[in-house]
Amino acid sequence: IRENQQSILLRVGKLLQQYVVNNYVKISTMQLRWVRDNQKTFRADWYSGVLNALDANT
Repeated sequence: IRENQQSILLRVGKLLQQYVVNNYVKISTMQLRWVRDNQKTFRADWYSGVLNALDANT
């Protein structure tokens, strides 16, 4: 950065903050949607783990 010049990131301030928040929300939404759409897989893995635990105890 040259003398007497401010970083562009510091100059945009609230606009940058809004951009970061918007993208965080988009990523979180995509992750939650993926979890919602893959519940059958999660349940199958959990059920398999329960069966393995039961087999290990017998």
